Amino acid sequence: MKNKKYIIPDTYIINGYKGIMDLDLTSIDKKFHQELVSLHFKQIEDYKLEQLKRPINLRYENTIERLEKQNKEISKIIHKREIAILEEKNHHYQLRLKYWKAKQ
Repeated sequence: MKNKKYIIPDTYIINGYKGIMDLDLTSIDKKFHQELVSLHFKQIEDYKLEQLKRPINLRYENTIERLEKQNKEISKIIHKREIAILEEKNHHYQLRLKYWKAKQ
């Protein structure tokens, strides 16, 4: 891979990729930014190559990402159940309130 010059954004946080964390350059001296960014992208490329060498069932997208998707779906289901329970409680409360007002 050739030495590439990367344009460093003003935010000083370079996005990662799947198993690679974001690169935060806020507390790093500016003279090291270019080197760190190029190293970061090199690590991402190495990571992609390493993932391609793995068996399909052991790749990141088939292990960690799959579990994250399942957790999101489970969270949605739980949230819907909680809303349904709250709506049912509210309905019962409204019926009790209506009964109580009618009694007075």
